[in-house]
Amino acid sequence: MTRSTAKAEVKRLTAVLDHVDNVVMLCDTTNENRIFYMNASAKKILEKYASHLAEALRGADVRNVFGNSIHQFQREPDRIRAIFKDMAEGRAPSHQADILMGEVCFRTKAYPIWHHKDPKRLVCFAAVWSDVTSEKNSERERKSIAEAASRELAEKVNQIAVAVKEMSISVAEVAQSTQSASVNVGSATDGVSSGIEIVRRASTSMRDVSDVVASASGIVADLGEQSEQIGEIVVSIKGIADQTNLLALNAAIEAARAGAAGRGFAVVADEVRQLAERARLAASEISDRIGAMRLGTASAVQAMELSKEKASVGVELAAQADSSLEGIVADIVMVRDVVVRIAAATEEQSAVSAEISESLSLIIKDQIEDGDASASERRFGANRGESSSDLAGRAAALFGH
Repeated sequence: MTRSTAKAEVKRLTAVLDHVDNVVMLCDTTNENRIFYMNASAKKILEKYASHLAEALRGADVRNVFGNSIHQFQREPDRIRAIFKDMAEGRAPSHQADILMGEVCFRTKAYPIWHHKDPKRLVCFAAVWSDVTSEKNSERERKSIAEAASRELAEKVNQIAVAVKEMSISVAEVAQSTQSASVNVGSATDGVSSGIEIVRRASTSMRDVSDVVASASGIVADLGEQSEQIGEIVVSIKGIADQTNLLALNAAIEAARAGAAGRGFAVVADEVRQLAERARLAASEISDRIGAMRLGTASAVQAMELSKEKASVGVELAAQADSSLEGIVADIVMVRDVVVRIAAATEEQSAVSAEISESLSLIIKDQIEDGDASASERRFGANRGESSSDLAGRAAALFGH
């Protein structure tokens, strides 16, 4: 190939590289790996992100990279030199990595370029950068949206699962309650029937008690009247005692006037006076006791009248209870109908629980399919970037030849 032909080929390849959207840089094989070629896209992209790159690279002048070391774009230059050495010695065909510089992200791929006549002779290194900032931002946004949607969906799925579980428990409890209610309805019917019979017996007993109380009240009233009669007799006895006492006193006075002849009569008069006094005291005590008895009799009569009234109220209440129990029997029949409806509702609720479980399965299936679709989309984007990087690498290899 003549010099003019070589120059024309280099010009043609340079024009090809200038139309590549990616950054293409060629650097020498020295330890500094200085850049001796940059395509037009490299200059535009570095100018576009100059401020971001300068801030991320601690003040490096990215507008003036031509002729300077390619390692100014690296935070660990020694590690990159070691990678270049591995490629130069054939231990690694290429190196690819995503480099985040502030808010800018490049997907870098480095190749060794070998001489076209001597495959063991290293000509230079080609570095191809793809601007994946938008892709990374979109990926982060998609990931954030997907994670938020996944969390929301997981929360809803969890809520549904909890609701289904609680509904299943409720269905089981309702079924058990329905069965118990059915048994209790039968027992209640028997119990109410027995209650009606007991209330009717109690009503009869209360009527008998009312009659007995009325009879006792009459007897006690008679005792009160007799006590009043005894009181009148006691008053008479007390009057007689007072008169006897007065006569005995007069007899003692007359005996004293008689002197010695009336001494014996005085002794008898004194004994009579003492007996009259004792009779008066006894009559007073009897009168007090009869008074207390009359008060007690009056209280007993009043209590019996009250008991009679309460017994009458009890009879009325017993009649009301009898009527209420008959109403309860009617209510129990209604409860039996409700139990039947509850059983039907329980079956419907079981069907709803099954439908919810099926819907939950469909939601989980859709979530898995959505996740697979997102993964496929990410793989497609990665492959597309790799294809672009490979194209730039082949153009750099042509330039080396």
